[in-house]
Order: sequence, then structure tokens, then C-alpha cells
Amino acid sequence: VPFLFWNDISGEFMKYLPITLIFVLSSSLVSALIFLPALGSVAGLPPGLKQRFKIAGKTGGNARVDSDDVDPLTLGGVFGGYARFLNSMIERPLLAMLASAAVLFVCYNEFTLASPDVEFFLKNDSEEINVLVLGRGNMSAAEKFAAVQEVAARIEGHEAIESIYLQTGPGLARSNDMPAETIGVVGVNLVPYSQRESSRVLTEKYRDMIGAVAGVVVEVRQREGGPPIGKDVQVEISGPSFPAMLEAARKTRAFVDEDTVVVNGQEVPTYMDQEDSLPLPGVEWSMEIDRALAGRYGLSVQEAGAMLQLVTDGLLVDKYRPDDADEEIDIRVRFPEEERSILGLDRIAVATPGGSVPLSNFVTREAKPQVDRVVRRDGKRIIEIKANGNTRVDGHPVSQDAAIAEVKAWLSSGALGDDIDWIIRGADEETNSAAQFFMGAMAAALFMIAMILLLQFNNFYHAGLTLTAVFFSVFGVLLGIALTGQYLSVIMTGVGIVALAGIVVNNNIIFIDTYQHLRRKGLAVRDAAVRAAVQRARPVLLTTGTTILGLLPMVFELNVDFAAGLISRGSTTSDWWVLLSSAVVYGLLFSTLLTLVLTPVLLAAPSVIGARAPAAVESARSLIRRILGRRGEPPAPLPPAPPANEETAPWRRAAE
Repeated sequence: VPFLFWNDISGEFMKYLPITLIFVLSSSLVSALIFLPALGSVAGLPPGLKQRFKIAGKTGGNARVDSDDVDPLTLGGVFGGYARFLNSMIERPLLAMLASAAVLFVCYNEFTLASPDVEFFLKNDSEEINVLVLGRGNMSAAEKFAAVQEVAARIEGHEAIESIYLQTGPGLARSNDMPAETIGVVGVNLVPYSQRESSRVLTEKYRDMIGAVAGVVVEVRQREGGPPIGKDVQVEISGPSFPAMLEAARKTRAFVDEDTVVVNGQEVPTYMDQEDSLPLPGVEWSMEIDRALAGRYGLSVQEAGAMLQLVTDGLLVDKYRPDDADEEIDIRVRFPEEERSILGLDRIAVATPGGSVPLSNFVTREAKPQVDRVVRRDGKRIIEIKANGNTRVDGHPVSQDAAIAEVKAWLSSGALGDDIDWIIRGADEETNSAAQFFMGAMAAALFMIAMILLLQFNNFYHAGLTLTAVFFSVFGVLLGIALTGQYLSVIMTGVGIVALAGIVVNNNIIFIDTYQHLRRKGLAVRDAAVRAAVQRARPVLLTTGTTILGLLPMVFELNVDFAAGLISRGSTTSDWWVLLSSAVVYGLLFSTLLTLVLTPVLLAAPSVIGARAPAAVESARSLIRRILGRRGEPPAPLPPAPPANEETAPWRRAAE
């Protein structure tokens, strides 16, 4: 339910998952409560057929486990050993809790030592790779197309390519979140996944095949899957003045270009595919018309501006639409090419009522740095620097979180000064937003579950004990990621952890509900705890096992084609669900193993510890008196903890 209130881009992308689960689980509940009992009543064998073939039903071990007249400690096999082990651990609740804490510490330590990569979404495969061609300067349309054709020719014919398309023209960067210098795109559609390598491997191959192209810069990227976030690192700089912002942006760009990291014993660049929104090098001429002086000559600003246009782009006099065109064409008047220059302005004479006057008499020109783009966010001018983590490192590319951490540490050191404001957007911003949502969603889910448990159990301790399974499941996810070498996806792993909150509590609910039922029948605390665990161990293991088995095909990316009778591994869609299903499997398996032991122990712990508390307090007092020199009575030996309910269990009354 909390996922329905995830109201950012990531939430909109993932919203169909909780909606589908709610409908599926609701349908499953209706089926289990209404349809299955009705079908089960007519699906069994008729009594006459059972008598004819002497089918009496299964008895033996399972029936003895569920019987109220059998002491679980006398059982043989797995369940008998489980009962005796639990009985010994119930006698030592502090030891059980310390051992569990040690296990959790080992899990966290393993995760810390493994230091897995962290990605906002997924390193998933793609069916399309885009090759961006970037060029600076005033290139003609023919030059742009020729450069794009040359890039396409270098990868054309590769066995993994199904088709190639080329795109050039204005507006590419504005409409497709590309660098402002993009002059063309080579789109590569790949053959089916089963006939090629992964798109990440192909991206590196195409980057090597293209190499350096004279006059342009080439950037190879695969199509982004999931919520759009852009490049790994996106630094946004703002400041009190544009010159100060320019200096800070150039420092940041220099850091991104020059920063290195040690990988496999060698120093490699941290970043690749760098871009920025700094103005391109160039000169912009500013023409200032002195209105007062022009008025003395009887010349208007419009007339003076028209003369300036004759030297630059031309004066618009009309528009014309040819018969074979859909858009109108401007008709402009300009001076001859040899007269269209900065020095030509000094030779222009303007006709006025008083005669011809040089235009330079009332027009002042000034050379300024060219400003070809202005980027604003929330009304404030900014400069952006973007880059990706270096994926060209063999065996261990620079991960998204490592790339962000490097630039964040440099910016936090005060390298830009106190008057410059900076913020890291993109993956870092979305990761922080998603993490905050997941913490709130987990808190909301636990609160709702706790309210339901309080209504059912009417006991704060039992409700809190039920929720410990959620705590254990988180450590199980961390241990699983560390042992398998997977990376951590903020979105998919986070969704799996929150989803576990509603799954793993079922085991504790089964244990505690059975325990309370046995207590109402008059069993002692320890007897009820052991018996509830033994009776419910089988259904707990069955439900956990079936859930894990149902998720294993997604964990191993298995695809079953029933029509063709084929089983394959991996596809462009199967790797979307690996981390989500893996998180559920790791957390559920680890939590189940811990709750099978720790939940019965903690159910009996208040009674066991409470029974031993008086003797322990008296021993402590006696020890203190001896230390202070006042000898007292020797401490009494610790008696075995009696049952909290002195009424004897039914099977023990029968034995007596």
C-alpha cells in the first residue's frame, strides 16, 4: 500500500507493480477462503472407494507431531532433534540472543567488506545502442552528415547489428537529452539477445571500433532503461555572478577531466563522456545605438538597426513559399560579402535629413565573450557539468556510486569557494529521494502490520516479536548480496526489502498464534513454545520453500518457451527482475532460519529470565557485600527455571 503514494518519476514508473500485487493477493485470499474449501469437499475419494481399496490416509510421523498426547522431546527424526535443540536453547535465552546478534554482526561485516556497487536502477541489457556525434563550430549540413556517415561506416556490418539509422539536423539535443554539441545520431538496433553478447559488451566494442574521428567527438551509450536519470554525475553550479560561475565550472570540468582512480593496481581516469553547458569559445559583438545622438540627426533606432542588419544576417523584406515547399522562405537583403565585416561598419553611411552620416558616429561596438546558451533552473542561472563513470576498465569499471563519491568529496572540500553553490543531480538526487521514500514506506508498513498484530494478539511483546523477522530479513539481503557478488539497486533491491516486510512476518504469526492457542489450553510456557515450534515448523518450511522455488526462475533468468519446448537463460527483460527476486529469496531464507530458533526462545524468555531473576539479584548483592568486606551468606545456586504456568503439560500428566 505505501508504494501507491510514491509520487515522483520513479514511483510513476513502478506504480503498476504494487497495483498488480494487490489484485493478485486479494484474489488469492478469496480463492483460499471460498473456492478451495468448496472444491476440496468434493475433490476427495468417496468413502466407499476408500474402504474397498483400504485407503486409510497417512498416519505416523506427522500425526504424532500434531498430537497433543505426544511429548515432542520423545520424537525421533528431524522434528525430535529440533524439539530437543529448542528445549536446550530455551534454557539459555541470553546465549541464543548473543549468538543471533553475532550472526547479524557477521552479516553486516561481510556486506561492508564486499563493498558492492550501488546503482540507482539497473545495469540492464538494451536492444538499442545510440552513437552520438558531437561537433563544435559552424559546420554546414553537408559536413555534419558526412561526419555521421563516417562514424556509421566504422561499425556497419557487425554481426550483432540488425539495422542502423542516421539522424542529423537542428534540435537533436533539445529533444533527446543529449549534449548541446550533438550534430547527429547513429541508432543501432541489435539482433535478439540469444544471438549476441550483452549490450554493455557491445557498447565497449563499438567504442573501440569507432576510435577517434577527426573534427568530432563520439559518445557511445546504450538506451537507458527505467526512470530517466541521465549521466552518472551531474553537477549543477550557481553563484553570485556569471564570471564567478564560469571560473567554478572550469575548475569542476578540469577535475572531471583529470581525476584518476586506482583499479587493479593501475591508475585510470575516473570519468568518461564528459560534457558541460559552458559557452563555446567565440566572440560576440555588441552594438549599442546612442538614441539621443541618433535623434539629433533625425534618425530612428529602427532605421539604424535596419542598416546593421544589412551587414549581418540581412534585412527581412518579405517571405515566399515555393509550390513544392510547406514552409515559407525569408527574402533578405544584404550588402555584398566583401562589405559584410566589422570594419565595413565604419564605411556605412546613413541618409539623414541633414545628409549622409557615418553609422559609426552614433553606434558603439564592443567585443564580448560569446554566449550561445543560457541554462536556468527555478529562475536561477546555472552551469552544468556531466560525466559517466569510466566503463573502459577491464574487469572492474568505475561504478555509478564511486563516480558520484569522487566528485562529491572534491566539492565538499571547498574547492570552489564559499560563494559558489553546487548540487549533484541525476542519480545521486534520485537515490536520496528513493531512500527517503523507502524508509517512510517501511515505517508505514511496519506500523500498519503492528496495528493488525495488536488487534489479533492483544500483546505488545508478541507484536514486537513478530516484527523482528523484518529486521532479520534486511540482514539476510545484505549477506546474500555480499556472498553472490551482486550489485545493489536502490530501486529494485529497496522494493524487495519493503515487500519482505509483508512476507517474513507470516512465519512469526503462525508460531505466536499457535503458542497462544496452546497457552489457552493450559500448557506451560516452555512446553507451549516447544510444541508450537514443532507443530508449525513443517508448514513454515513448506511455505518458505515454495516461495523460494517460485522465485528461482527469476533469480537465474530462466525463460521457458512452452510452444517451442525450449529453456533459455537471460533476455532483455529477465534481468529486470533478478535483484528484486534475489532480495526476497535472501531475506526470506535467512529470516526463516533465524525465526525457527529465536522466536520460540524469545517467547519463553520472559518466563525463564523472570524465574531466575530473584536468585541472580541475591547473588549480585552477596558479591557486592563480599567486595565491600561485609561477608554475608553465600550466594544460592541458580535453580532451573520452572515453567511460568505450573500446570503440567497433558502428555506429562498422562505419563505420571
